[in-house]
Amino acid sequence: MKKRKKDKGRFYLVHRADRLAQIIAALQNSPLTLREATLVFDRRTRQATAVIAELRKGKLGPVRFREPLWRPEPDQE
Repeated sequence: MKKRKKDKGRFYLVHRADRLAQIIAALQNSPLTLREATLVFDRRTRQATAVIAELRKGKLGPVRFREPLWRPEPDQE
């Protein structure tokens, strides 16, 4: 992916929330940096089940956490 992305190009990643620490650690040796993250919560368990991460190439700066998203309960879908 290093060669395919332009400088300041965006890459979006949707992954399990319990893997966020491993994702951040993997980015230490990468040209990509975490720019924004949104946690997705399950209403029944009140636990984060997913993370939506925006990664940028060649752009450093602070990480912003967006307002969390809540998955609807099964009967509300």
